[in-house]
Amino acid sequence: MNKKLDTLLGTLNRIKDIALKFKNPNFNSYFYKKAEDAAAMLNQKRDSISQREIDSMMEEYNELEDVLNRQQSVQNMYYSNEPKVEK
Repeated sequence: MNKKLDTLLGTLNRIKDIALKFKNPNFNSYFYKKAEDAAAMLNQKRDSISQREIDSMMEEYNELEDVLNRQQSVQNMYYSNEPKVEK
């Protein structure tokens, strides 16, 4: 069980790395915090988490990692810091 938990924590670390690549600070901080909170929860429940929970979270976060990889590329192509409204 420890090996799968370590793999899941590695996935969460990769998600944090991807989140930091978003140019938009809202996306960046939201997904970084989401991965950080999940990792903290896993470390806190390390001994009491079931295999089923680990497998479920592994599937969820692998899917999130794939989505974020795609979205980060697309979102960064169209992101601009310039204001959209003139004063």
